[in-house]
Order: sequence, then structure tokens, then C-alpha cells
Amino acid sequence: MSKKQKKNETNDSSSFSTSILNFFSSQFKFPLTYESSFLVLGLIFGLMFTFINPPFHSNDEDRHFLKAYHLLETGMIPDISPDSSKIGGMLPVNLINVVASFQGVPYHQGKKLDKRTVKQRADVPLNEHQKVFHHNFQYKSPPFSYYPHMVGIGIGKQINSNPVSLGYWARTCGLIFYLIVMFIIINKVPIYKEVFFMLGLTPMVLYQMSSVTYDLFNYLTVFSFLAIFLYYTFTDSARIGIKTLVLVILLAILSQQSKQGYFLLPLVFLLIPNGKFDVKFNTNIVKALVGIFFVYLVTNPFWVWDFMMSDVKLGSQYSLPKFQTDFKVDVSEQMQIMMGDPIGAIGILWKNILHFRHEWLSGIMGRFGYSYSLLPNGFYIFHGLVLLSLAFICGREKYEVSNISKWAIFSLGALTVLAIIIGFFRFSPVGAEMIFGLQGRYFLPAVPFVLFLLYNTSVKIPIWEKWGSTILTVYCLIMLSYVYGQMNNLFYEF
Repeated sequence: MSKKQKKNETNDSSSFSTSILNFFSSQFKFPLTYESSFLVLGLIFGLMFTFINPPFHSNDEDRHFLKAYHLLETGMIPDISPDSSKIGGMLPVNLINVVASFQGVPYHQGKKLDKRTVKQRADVPLNEHQKVFHHNFQYKSPPFSYYPHMVGIGIGKQINSNPVSLGYWARTCGLIFYLIVMFIIINKVPIYKEVFFMLGLTPMVLYQMSSVTYDLFNYLTVFSFLAIFLYYTFTDSARIGIKTLVLVILLAILSQQSKQGYFLLPLVFLLIPNGKFDVKFNTNIVKALVGIFFVYLVTNPFWVWDFMMSDVKLGSQYSLPKFQTDFKVDVSEQMQIMMGDPIGAIGILWKNILHFRHEWLSGIMGRFGYSYSLLPNGFYIFHGLVLLSLAFICGREKYEVSNISKWAIFSLGALTVLAIIIGFFRFSPVGAEMIFGLQGRYFLPAVPFVLFLLYNTSVKIPIWEKWGSTILTVYCLIMLSYVYGQMNNLFYEF
């Protein structure tokens, strides 16, 4: 290599390093930007949540963790047991037993864990060579949502391969992936930064993202669709080309492959003005084709995974374990009852909304320990008001949004909430007048859509333009410290 080439290579490397330093120096300046503050607070408190939350303790985290381990060790397509009664693979006995030992702690009844017990279980080695065939209860769930957690398990096995440590590594890598994507979202959107910031650090969201769960991709893909709408609609120089359309298609697939019920939210992409499309084809045709593809995904949500799993069949002797054996669950029959008396069904749904409103709203902001335990009511009222206020004051004068757009985005969120409620009612026992299994956290992806109705440019608070991010940083620092203390008191005895 010539001296000139070496000099150019050195200059290129120096230029790249300088650009990186300039980027981060621009982010971490005072007052802090929303995205940099989010990254710092999310990393600090996300890691604190990761380790204060007892192993495998979030909602169905035991199943999700074992699913991620299955994928890493046995590949994407699971095996069938010799008697054709189970789908899964060979897993270490100690892994299965340690994960199971942390389940079923009734925190809502005052029961707590001793930290010494957690430490003792953390000393149990993996013993990879002692294995047994384990049925993967999440075998129908597509694998794509678990990739960040799989990376964590892979790293953990190289460092300290006991089951508890692997769980923490899986959580940590999922958290880091979440923080990076949300940092990009907050950085790119020209408006609504405050709402993304605060929702991203809301305790329930951070608690889930500090756990092993397929909610990771569910939240991020849906938030990304709203961010794409805001970026391309309100950034003057932004134009949608083929690369963006490919990204949108991939996000739609990942969204449907992660969790069903949120099929309306990606439709926000179709609200982007036609003038923002920089494609050779007619914009209305492009939107129609994207819309048709979205509809196809709704009717075939797991089409990629179903195709991959088409040759994996359970034997006739296998039956799924039932949580409730004294109730009859039949979706078709339940639907017939609802359609036979639609007025009565609407009345039942309304009664459930009134009955569960506190439980569902609290589940949006923070319920811990298998969603049994709540924070004090005052916290939910105050934090809820903060979210509402931010949606109301986050408008920028140069970014006017039409009432039609606001109502359209709100409708996508509100109808999604309604669809989730109806969906769980369909899967409730036949003839039941109470909805079974619905938790408030399921509404979280729809929250920024619903809040968008409050967006306006008429409210002007000059001090907020400069100091809003600092004010919210201080608030989140106090709020998350308080929640951390509450979680510590909830889980552990002293």
C-alpha cells in the first residue's frame, strides 16, 4: 500500500471517528436532548429493573425464556418427542427446574422472596449434559421476537452459564435492543418526542422491556409505524422511496409475527400525504397495494412461521393443558351468542369496561409480580395526568396537524383497544359475562395513538421549548427511583 493510500485511509478513519464523537457530543449537551436523556435513564433504570425483578418473574417470562433457549440450542424448528406427544427439544434438567422454582409466588397475598434464596438458586450450575425432553409451550409463537434474548443467552453461556445468570443476560440484551430502537425513534420524530420519551420510560413498559418477552417487537414495531408517519409527514426533505417501502413491509410482517390484535395500527402509514412518496408508480396504487398486504397479514398473521411449522405435528394423544377445567371455552359458540344478541353483548362489554377500568389503566402504567401487585393509586393518577399533559403541550407551531388526521390516528388506537377487549371476550368461557385474562399492558401499543387526539399548536409555553427535556429528566429520575423502591419492597423480605 502506498503512503498516499495509507494517509487517505487514516484520514477516512479519523473522519469517521470524528463524526461519531460529534454526534454523541451533540446529543449529550445541556440541556439534554430527549433521546440522550431517554438513553441514559433507560439504561440505568432498565438495568436496575432487570436485576431487582426476581428471575423469570414477569408475565409468562418462564415460557418466553425457555422458548429463546430452545431456539438457540435446537434451532428454529422444534423437535417432536419419541411418543409424538410433545413439541420442543432436549433441555438441561437444572435449567427447567430453576426456572420452575421461581413461579407462583403470591405477592398479592403478602408473600415475598428471601434474597438469600435467590442467591442460592443462582449458584445452581447449568449442567448441560443432563438433559430431558421439554415441551415448548410457546412452540406456536414465531421465533423472530426472541433474537435479542438469544444473543444474551449466547453471551451468558460464555461467561457464567448458570440458569439465573442466563436469564439476566437475556433480559439485558433485550433491554439494550429496545433502548437503541427507541433512541432512534425519539431522535427522528420532529414532534411528539415528549410522549415517546415518557411512554418509553413508563414503569410498565420499562418493566416488560427489562424482561424476556415477545412484547419487545410488538411495542417497537407499532411505535415505529407512528414514528414513520410523523417523520415523513412533517420533515420537509423526507421522501418515501423503495427502501422505505421495504422497511414498512418488514415491520408489518414482524408486527404480525410478534403478536396479534394490533393490525389496525400500521394503517397509520397510509395517512402520509401522497406528495411525500418519491416512487415511479402512482401513489394511490402503491398505498392500495400496501393496504392489501396489511389485510393479508391480518388474515394470515403467522404465515411465515406456519409454513415453517407445517411438517411439525403432535400426536393425537396430546392435549393442551387447560388453566380452567371447569369452564367450557369455544370461540365459535361464544361468537354465536354474541351475534345472536348484539345489544346484550355490547352491554356486557360496557360492564366489563366499568368493572376493570382501574385494573386495566393501572396495567398500562405498572403492575408487577405476574401483574398481581399494584403501585399506590396516587401514582397512577399523577403519572396518567403527566402523560395527558405532555400530549397536550408537545405541539410545535410549525407542525400543524389537521383535525381529520388527529381523529384518524385516535380512531386507529381506540378501535385497537376495542378489538383487544372483544378478542378476549371471544376467548372467555361460553356464556360468561366477565372477560378472562385481559391485562392492561396489552393496550400499551395503542396509547400513543389515542393520546394524539390531544395534539395541538395553540398552547405555547416558552420555557418548555428549552427546559422541557430537563424537567422530564428530573421527573423520571424521581419517579423511577420511587418505583424501584416499591418493587424492592414488593418482591423481597428484609
